[in-house]
Amino acid sequence: MLRRRRWLPLAQRQPTEPPFQRLSGALNAFRCRSKERSLKSNMHQRQEGNMASSMRGSRSARISRVILIAACLGMAAVQAKETISGHIYNAATGFGMVGIDLDVFDPAGKPVKVTGAKSGVGGAYTITLPGPGTYRVRADASLTSGFADQFYDHQFLKSAATPITVNPGANVTGIDFHLSPGWEIRGRVTAGGAPLGNVDLDLFDAATGEFLSGYPGVTAPDGTFAVGALPAGAYILRVQPDPALGQFYVESWYNGGTNLASATPIPVSSAHVSGINFDLAPGGSISGTVTDRLTGRILPGLDLDVFDATGVRLPYNAITDTNGQYYMGPMPAGQYYLRVDPKPDAGYERQYYPGANLLANAALITVTVGRNVPNIDFALARAGHIQGTMRDAASGAPLAGVDLDVFDSTGIRLDISATSQADGTYDLGPLPAGDYIVRADPALALNHARVYYPGTFFRADAVPVTVTANQATTGIDFDLPAAGAIAGTMVAAGTGAPVAGVDLDVWRAADTNRLDVTATTAPDGSYVLGPLPAGEYFVRADPAPTSGWAVEYHPDRPGIEGAVPVVVVAGQTNAPVNFELDPAGWITGMIADAGGQPLPGIDLDVYDAVTDLRLPFSAVTDSNGFYVIGPLRPGSYKVRADPNPLLGYALEYFDAQTTRPAATPVEVVAGAARSGVDFTLERAAVLSGRIVSADTGQPIPNMDLDLLQAADGVRLDQTVLTDASGAFTITDVPAGQYILRGDPDMATQPYVRTYYGQTTDPAAATVISVAAGENRTGLEIALFSQVPPTVAITSPADQTAVVVPATVELVAETSSPIGAIAQVDFYEGNQWLASDSTAPYTAPVDFTGPGSRTFKAVATDIFGLTSTSAPITLHGVENQAPVVALSSPADGTSYVAPAEVTLTATASDPDGSVAKVELFNGATRLASLTAAPYTFTWANVPAGDYTLTAVATDDRGLTATSTPVTVHVQAGGPPTPVALTIGLDASGRVEISFGSETNRTYYLEAADGLGAAAWVVVAQATGDGGPIRLTDTPPPAGVRFYRVRVE
Repeated sequence: MLRRRRWLPLAQRQPTEPPFQRLSGALNAFRCRSKERSLKSNMHQRQEGNMASSMRGSRSARISRVILIAACLGMAAVQAKETISGHIYNAATGFGMVGIDLDVFDPAGKPVKVTGAKSGVGGAYTITLPGPGTYRVRADASLTSGFADQFYDHQFLKSAATPITVNPGANVTGIDFHLSPGWEIRGRVTAGGAPLGNVDLDLFDAATGEFLSGYPGVTAPDGTFAVGALPAGAYILRVQPDPALGQFYVESWYNGGTNLASATPIPVSSAHVSGINFDLAPGGSISGTVTDRLTGRILPGLDLDVFDATGVRLPYNAITDTNGQYYMGPMPAGQYYLRVDPKPDAGYERQYYPGANLLANAALITVTVGRNVPNIDFALARAGHIQGTMRDAASGAPLAGVDLDVFDSTGIRLDISATSQADGTYDLGPLPAGDYIVRADPALALNHARVYYPGTFFRADAVPVTVTANQATTGIDFDLPAAGAIAGTMVAAGTGAPVAGVDLDVWRAADTNRLDVTATTAPDGSYVLGPLPAGEYFVRADPAPTSGWAVEYHPDRPGIEGAVPVVVVAGQTNAPVNFELDPAGWITGMIADAGGQPLPGIDLDVYDAVTDLRLPFSAVTDSNGFYVIGPLRPGSYKVRADPNPLLGYALEYFDAQTTRPAATPVEVVAGAARSGVDFTLERAAVLSGRIVSADTGQPIPNMDLDLLQAADGVRLDQTVLTDASGAFTITDVPAGQYILRGDPDMATQPYVRTYYGQTTDPAAATVISVAAGENRTGLEIALFSQVPPTVAITSPADQTAVVVPATVELVAETSSPIGAIAQVDFYEGNQWLASDSTAPYTAPVDFTGPGSRTFKAVATDIFGLTSTSAPITLHGVENQAPVVALSSPADGTSYVAPAEVTLTATASDPDGSVAKVELFNGATRLASLTAAPYTFTWANVPAGDYTLTAVATDDRGLTATSTPVTVHVQAGGPPTPVALTIGLDASGRVEISFGSETNRTYYLEAADGLGAAAWVVVAQATGDGGPIRLTDTPPPAGVRFYRVRVE
């Protein structure tokens, strides 16, 4: 049987070292070792921190095998370092244990590279640390030893280990370990009964969900495996096939679970556990590569999501690896949509395959059993921007402080906005390539109308703005007309009492098009509705369903028909437009048993069908089983028959439904009764049992019980409390299939919501089937105790310097052993900043000036349990100017007109980047360059003296000017004769030197006699205003004449 263990992510495991090799006469000890390690995927890296969270990309970045070679490290002249020392003992015999590895972890749980990490004679060890700090240490027994790993102090889980604080220069002693034998979990992995070899297995602690990084395994060729040695406890095992290895099977948790919460724990006590078998269902996978559409550059670290053919997102994910490649699956055979979903700060668009921005335009990918669908590639475009100017329509003056909103092609508003600056300009983005609707949304106080581009008040008439990758779409300007407002008061008809919290809506009278401008009445009933462009409008009071007031159009009309338009004048608030609200409506019906006999004394309740809120209306059937509910405003309702439990009938919604979501709505109109809302009640089932603590087994009194439909998880209205002995009885239950849960008040009861079947996951709960009139007993739930989540701000790092002004994104990571994270709240000090309910949890922070600011994050799980991160401090610092110099031409250089002057500048920015470099002759700009090399050739320069400078502008608009350079361009004409100086250099060559004029070409010519017919050019050079030296190698004998010719 092949057994493998100690698989760790590459970033979290270093090679251990062998015993010292002693070299005769040597003063130095050397340690050298190479050891093969099987490395798990990046899934394991995430699981090391939070194995209860969703695991994206578990296949795409897997490294199957890596060999790590530890270098030979000379230990000569080692300076005194911090150490941890102690002994490793056999807990049963007390004898020291030799050759036991020791692993060291930092406070974040990451491995620390140390020396001396192996016990020697008598079990003694000394670990040399990289420096002071807080560490966790693990005694890491080999598989053949049969002993379980142990963290200090006597802990199996890393999360429970006792931290060891090591001060500078300190030697911490007495860190001893007492190891005990452990046990193995053994079984076999098959597919359709056939063995599966080389398949990975992952192990988790059942109580905490912690991933046990030292204990993954892999199956032997016959499918068998053994994971261990493990101390007594309960564990969860997962089989994780790798499609990259041709393993096209769907991952499986032990005993049919679909995730960590639903998997069946495997108890280990005092012997090896056998028969833990898996039979995997066949599946297929999808693979491909994600690249930059423009450059073809591979894009690592991008998430991918998968949807079924109906558009429902599925629990399979992937992340592109360092080569931009991914594997999605294995998944059951079927048809799927695939989407690459970059984080917002990645700067790339979200895209469905093949190249679609919407699911409606995506193509289905057919996955078959035992096969990978390759080449499902994505080429992502970079994001773009929308730019323009905001102006007053009448004067053309720029408008500052106007908000801009953007909507995608489906009408969904994006969480991207902008505000116009003092000059009216704005920059909206970044946005993925595509078409967008843009809206100018001025505040009421600005007295300008809300306008969609290119100048309409209605979204339906807006013209989409096309955004192109890596480009700014410019000229998207707005001319906002002046606006007015409608104001008034809302009171109750007959009493005149103000009615607060009522919404108001507005339609243009000319075409009854509704504007997206609303208002809500204040506590005194007043409201202001605007800004609205000049015109005529219908106004509606639209009370919430729980208010009990009827919808009303001004003035006192039930519908838009007959409503009187309200005139709005620009820059004014019109005369009061007031409302008096009225109620209306009735529901009637009969209630009987299955035999048709009327049932008197049955309570009835009513809910708003839209908001699902219970309304303050009820009724009781009379002796004939008849009832009347009302008055009700016009609208849609759901009605419930709620019999007294002593009557023995089941609760029921109209029409013959168990839950409110399935109930048939009842429509009520003003001034009329809705009759025929009748009920036929069946005999009720009764459920009974008790609630106890999962930790102690003691009964829990005063605990809420909830009953939910098994098919859809919808909660029934029947709830009860346990008595002093933890017992409960639920009556009024219709026949059906249900799941049952204990629902503690977590503020006063130290437990979390737990389902019958001993799980916090409703999908894993045990289904209870009951018939009409059945009495079901013996239902027991053991509630899990509260364990809060953990949270840390992972970006930016503590003490990071931020160049102001800037927007910094805070990023937090969380984990929770008993439930998912509901949200993460971010604070500056104790001041709340933002909340995020989706990982990665982020919050933007604006730094407008220098100074230090401290932030923290608070994580809340689905049970409301919270924890607070360690604070981080960020320091806002001022922007530093760029550095710029003219490297060419040199100061004082001379040229001959018409000259060609080449200017070259160097520029850098100490805390950002250079946006542009401008080259000037005096105050005249010669060139503006946005990328190095910053070189420009100034042609046809006439005679004269010129002062040249370079001006650099950084990415935040700060500028710097170079030291000026002066050049002289002399007038053109015949060249000036030159005086020649002739001599021999050290090599015996003839060397002729003379002065030069800029841009003149000088030719050194030679002849064997003054009467020679032809002079031969032996060297040439271009003048730069300075001296020129030209050389020639003369013949071994004879006389040679030289001259210099200039053009």
